Amino acid sequence: MLLNYADRRYEQLAPYATPGDYWVYGAGVRVYYANADYKLFYNDGVSAQVSLLRQVSRSDEFDDVSQTTVKFEWDKLMFEKHALQLVLNAAYVTNNGNAGDTLMFGRVKGFRGIEPNGLWTREIAAASVDYQIPVGKTRHGTFTVAPFMDYGVYKPFIPGTGSNYSAYGLGGYFFVNTVNLPGVGLIFGRNEEFMGNFAAFQIGFGFN
Repeated sequence: MLLNYADRRYEQLAPYATPGDYWVYGAGVRVYYANADYKLFYNDGVSAQVSLLRQVSRSDEFDDVSQTTVKFEWDKLMFEKHALQLVLNAAYVTNNGNAGDTLMFGRVKGFRGIEPNGLWTREIAAASVDYQIPVGKTRHGTFTVAPFMDYGVYKPFIPGTGSNYSAYGLGGYFFVNTVNLPGVGLIFGRNEEFMGNFAAFQIGFGFN
């Protein structure tokens, strides 16, 4: 079961209209399934989750909205301990006319080459593929390199802007033996629709 509270405040960024500040309470449910085995730089198997969240009270005059998110992950061991990683994301939020209730994405798998919270939309589906190749091992952890590709389609928030994007590139990572984290790494890539050429430093989660 989910209980949610958000206090959203905005500052003017010309020439865009600024949503009004507001707070909101919500409730919902998340269903999670996992049939995967942790293997340091990949999870061998399948996991999936679906979340449903409904606003129940808010401080402004806009209608309550509902949000649905879906995530599916599949990691498969290939030859010579290479690992193929597939992630699918989808999300939808009902439209009440308030820009402050859009979904915001960026930086993580499926949305690489997009500034943090740089993509605003009410409907999106995105996929990412990584191919992890171990290239070195120490008593503290494992080094890998991984080419990747992301692709997403979305409903544009601003009319006349793009409705899809792709990103591709190469990452180098170090996974620590004693800590279950996504790894420390440096990613180089290109996303034509958003940041163009980009580099991202990652410690468990990413920094553009």
